[in-house]
Amino acid sequence: MMRVTNTSEVNVTMDPNLLLKKYEATIKELKMELMMHDALANRSGVTYDDYTAEQKHHLQVRSNLI
Repeated sequence: MMRVTNTSEVNVTMDPNLLLKKYEATIKELKMELMMHDALANRSGVTYDDYTAEQKHHLQVRSNLI
C-alpha cells in the first residue's frame, strides 16, 4: 500500500454564462487569426460565419451517414 500514490484535485465549478462568454471570445479571436492567416496567404473571399440552416441540415445528414 505504501507504493500507491494519490493526487488530489480541486473541483472547480464555473458559471455557465461566464464559460459561454469565454468561449465566444476565444472563437472570435480564432476567427480573427484565421482571417489574418488567409490575408497573408493571399486567400480572399473566405468567410468564417455561422452555418446557415441549410448547411446545418446538410452536416447533420452527413454525420448520420457515417
